[in-house]
Amino acid sequence: MSSMSMPTPAPQRTSPIVWIAAVLLPLAIAWQVREFLRHPEVWPPCDYVEYWSAARLWMSGGNPYSPQEMWLLQQQAGTTTDHVVMLWNPPYVLPLLAWLAWFDPRVGQLLWLLMNLTVSLYCADRLWRHYAQTSKRRGAAWLLMLTFAPTVFLFYMGNWSSLLWLGLTGFLTLRTRQRPLLAGMLGALTAIKPHLFSLFAWVLLLEALAHRDGRRVCLGGILALGLLSGIVTAVSPNIWSQWRDLNRMPGSDILWTAEEVLHPTLGYGLRALVAWVAADHFWVQVLPCSLGLPLTTIYWWRRRPIWDWNVELPRLTFASLLLTPYGAWVYDYQVLLLMLLPAWHRVLSQPDPLIRVALGFVWLNANLGVIGRIGQPGAQQSPWLVLTIVVLVGLCWGVQRSLERAASTTTKTAAPARPAEPSSG
Repeated sequence: MSSMSMPTPAPQRTSPIVWIAAVLLPLAIAWQVREFLRHPEVWPPCDYVEYWSAARLWMSGGNPYSPQEMWLLQQQAGTTTDHVVMLWNPPYVLPLLAWLAWFDPRVGQLLWLLMNLTVSLYCADRLWRHYAQTSKRRGAAWLLMLTFAPTVFLFYMGNWSSLLWLGLTGFLTLRTRQRPLLAGMLGALTAIKPHLFSLFAWVLLLEALAHRDGRRVCLGGILALGLLSGIVTAVSPNIWSQWRDLNRMPGSDILWTAEEVLHPTLGYGLRALVAWVAADHFWVQVLPCSLGLPLTTIYWWRRRPIWDWNVELPRLTFASLLLTPYGAWVYDYQVLLLMLLPAWHRVLSQPDPLIRVALGFVWLNANLGVIGRIGQPGAQQSPWLVLTIVVLVGLCWGVQRSLERAASTTTKTAAPARPAEPSSG
C-alpha cells in the first residue's frame, strides 16, 4: 500500500513593504544622527551635560565638584543655561559615569539617550512579566512607559533616573526570588539619589534588624557602594573633601544651591508657608520626611508578618517621593511605574472595556498635558506638573484596588457553601 505524502506548504514571501522599510529606516536614522551632530542648536544638552563634564574632569584629573571647571567644560559642550549644572551626587557615582569621558559631548548625548531607552524598556518588560507572570501583552508595558510623561522628560532632559528604576526593579525581582545579596547590590543604585528613597532605606534597616535575609540585603548594598567608593578614592584621594566643599559653598552668579531652587515637594511647600508666617529656614523641608520615618516604622511593625515586597515596594517608593525634602523633579517620578504597571495589568485583564477606555482617556490627556510643557523654563520643577502625575498615579492605583476588592467579593460570594455535617442518633 503506497503512502500518500502531504503537500509541502509554499514558503511565505516577505512583503516588499517590509524590505523597503528595513532599508529606509536605518537610512532615516543615520540622516537624523548626522543632522544632530552637525547642528548643535538642535536639542542642546540639559542635565546630560552635568554627567559628561563631571566624567571628563574626573578622568582627566580635574575636580568634578568645582563650579568653575564644570562651567568651562559645559560652555564648550554647548549648554544654553546661564548657570552651571552641578553634580551634587556623592562621589561613588563617578565610576558609573566614567565611560562618557571617552566621547565627544554630542556623541555621548546620543549614547546617553540610548542607555536611558534601553534601561527603561528592560525595566518595563521585566516588571510586567514579574507581576503578570507571563509575557502576554508586554507591548502594553512598553507603550505605558513611553507615554508616561516623566519618561519623556527623562529622555529630553538627559537625566539618569532610569538607573533608579533599574535598581528598584532588580531589587524587587531578586528579593522575591530569595536572592537577597544580589537584591541589595542592585538596590544600591537607588543611592545615586539617596534623598529620594529615605523610607525605602529605613525599611531595609528595620529588615536587617529583624532577620537574616534583611542583613544580607544590606550587606549587598554595602559591598556595592564600598566597591564604587574604593575605586573613586583610589583614583582621586581628595574627591570626598571636594564634594564636602561644594555642599558648603554659597550661591553665586553661576551656582544655584539647593536652598535657592524651587522644589516641587511637600517640604518646600511647608517651608514657603513657614517663611510667609515667620522666617525662611531650609531645614523645614526635612520635617515631612522626619515625620514619615516613625510612621513607616509603625506601618512595617504591623505588617511584618505578612510583608510582601511586591505590594510594599511600590507604596514605599510613592511615599518616599512625596515626603522627600528636595530634588524630586518630574523625571524622577518615572520610578512610579512600579505602581502603574501592576495597576494597568489588572485593568487590562478586565472583560469590561469601559474601564480600559475611561482610564486610557484620562491617561492620555494627563500625560499629554504634562508633556506639552516640555522645554519650557523650569518645567521639570513645576509643582503643578508633579501634582498632575501624583494624582494620575493615585487614580490608577485606586482603580486597581477597587477591581481587586470587587474580584475578592465575587470570589467569596461564588464559593459554594460547606454542607452541614449529618447528625448522629
